[in-house]
Amino acid sequence: MSASSTMPLAEHWCDSELLECVSIVSETPTTSSFTFKAPSGASFNYKPGQFLTLEILVEDGVVYRTYTISSSPTRPYLLTLTVKVHENSVGTRWMMDCLGLGMLLKVIGLPVSLPTATAKLRNLLLSLQVLGSHL
Repeated sequence: MSASSTMPLAEHWCDSELLECVSIVSETPTTSSFTFKAPSGASFNYKPGQFLTLEILVEDGVVYRTYTISSSPTRPYLLTLTVKVHENSVGTRWMMDCLGLGMLLKVIGLPVSLPTATAKLRNLLLSLQVLGSHL
């Protein structure tokens, strides 16, 4: 048995663990992509369209900002958030100006049972099919 086959699989990430910023890509002067990983090596279990809330410490205290995950769920060990700063941005402005590689951030999210658009559409179609069969 090889050493790699005896290693336990990483657990799914839980938001009690801080995330580490491992990549910053400036997309435009007002847009950047920030990629995070779990220092423990845990994987992320999410669907397209899910979001995360970042706890950001700014000059006036803590702010919470929610961003849609822009990376693909097929990359389970990295999460990317692509953000655009606006004139009155606070949290996003902090990310653009202050967030650096290796920094740890408190992130809240990835609920275990988040209904997706696909599941909602499937339920709607099933409901319509049942309704149609009774007409």
